[in-house]
This record gives sequence, C-alpha cells and structure tokens, in this order.
Amino acid sequence: MRPGNRAGCRAAAIVVALLTLSIAPHEAVAVDPEPVFFCTDDYHGPAMLGWCSDGVFYGPLHLGSLGVVAATDEEFFGLVQLALVSHTGDNFFGLAQIGVVAYGGKSLMGMQAGAVTIVDRYFAGIQLGAVNILWNDSWGLQLGGFNYGEGETLGGQLSLVNMAEAVYGVQLGLLNLLDEDYDGELGSIEGAQLGAFNVAFEVTGFQVGWTNLAYRDAAGGQIGIMSATEGTLSGFQLGPFNYANHLEGAQIGAVNYAKRVEGVQIGVINVTDKLEGLQIGALNIWPGGTVPFLPVVNADW
Repeated sequence: MRPGNRAGCRAAAIVVALLTLSIAPHEAVAVDPEPVFFCTDDYHGPAMLGWCSDGVFYGPLHLGSLGVVAATDEEFFGLVQLALVSHTGDNFFGLAQIGVVAYGGKSLMGMQAGAVTIVDRYFAGIQLGAVNILWNDSWGLQLGGFNYGEGETLGGQLSLVNMAEAVYGVQLGLLNLLDEDYDGELGSIEGAQLGAFNVAFEVTGFQVGWTNLAYRDAAGGQIGIMSATEGTLSGFQLGPFNYANHLEGAQIGAVNYAKRVEGVQIGVINVTDKLEGLQIGALNIWPGGTVPFLPVVNADW
C-alpha cells in the first residue's frame, strides 16, 4: 500500500473511532437545564451568563430560564438579576434585581425594581415598584404606589400610600401611616410626614398635611387644616382646627382646644380645661377660671 493511502486510512479510522465514541453509551457530564436556569444548591457549573456553585450565582447577569424566571437557592453575587420573576433564596449583593416580581429571600443590598418588590429581611438601597414591601429593618428609599416597611426604616418612603412601624427620615404621600408593632413600642416618626393624611403614634419632628394625628406624644410641629395630639404636644400646632390633650407650647389657629395648656393659644376661639399660660383671641373659654369667658386675653400662671 502506498504511503499516501496508508495516511488516508489512518485518518479515516480516527474519524470513525471518534464518531463511535460519541454515539456509544458512556458516562458524560450532562448539563441539566433546570439548575442552569434556577441555580439550585445541588449544581455546580455554568448558569445563564454566569456560574452557579451549590446554589450561589456568580456573574455579571442572571437571565434565568430565558428571561421568565431567574432564581437562586442561595446567594447572588453579580451585577443584575433580570427576568419576569427574579428571586434569591438568600442574600443579594449586586447592582439591581429586576422583574415584574422581584423577591429577595433574605437581605438585599442594591436596587429592586418591578411591579412588586419584596425583601424578607434587611434591605439597603432603593426599592422602585408599584408595590414595595420590606419585612424587616431597612436603610434607603422606597419609591412607588404603595410602600410598606416593617421594623425600622432609615431613609424615606415616597408613594401614594406609605406604611411603616418606625421611620427615621421622611414619608411623602397621600396617606402616611405609622402603626404600632406587636409590642406596641413603635409607630414613631423622627423626621417628617408630608401628605394629605398623616398618622403616627409618636412624632419627633413635623407633620404637614390636611389632617395630622399623633395618638400619643408629639415633639415638634403639626401644620394642617386639622391637627390633633392625643398625648402631650411639646411644640406647636398651626392651622384652622387644633387639638391637644396637653399643650406645652403654642396653638395658632381659628379654633384651638387643649385639655391642659402650659403655653399659649392664639386664635379666634380658644378653649381649655386647665390654663397655666395665655389665651389670645376673640373668645377665650376657660370653664374652671374665675371668669369662664373672656375676650381678647385670658391668663393664669
């Protein structure tokens, strides 16, 4: 056989051998599409534009199952998780988690954006969505149609409706509500509530809106059409209708009422049950005083 023919036969034999090996039964590393898409905790290998190691995603972009669901059983370390539903079973450390539903199973540091955004534990960053929910303490901003923060919020809530247990910063919206936690210890604002209706249990700062309500004490100011403090007001109320159980400061409005005044009431009609200060108005009413009704000025020290 000529040398050229022998070389051709060897090449053909090698090709046949490779084809035989490729189609013959043998053990091979098969890539299951489910862990690639979902980054499960029993998979170690390539994921959509990244790498999955025992449920932890590393990489610049996690698209998940062709942009439908991007999920990790454990943590996310990268830039962006992007799909219709984006989810991390554990902590998220990245630039943004984006989806129609974006859900952080534990803590999230970065930005969440979507129709509905949820973080189970601690959050630091920005939530941007129609509905934003935080189930624990947070540091940053919630921007959307409805915001809810359980625990303590350090930063701000800006939406039509804002609800939280405690805010150190600002609530800006149509309705701002600070509710008590299960121990009845929170429900406080240290900063400002700015909206049509502002409700809190404790206020340290300002409430500015159509209606302002502090169920317990307020230290600072209430400015609105109607303002009420069920406990002690240490500061001022400014508006047409003002109420305080115990006033330590000033009420300035058309009608002012406080059960106990240690300060000054300035208005058209001023009413108190106990006066240790000054009333200035067209009609000053103090039923327990020497003269129950006085125009212009009424005082007692």
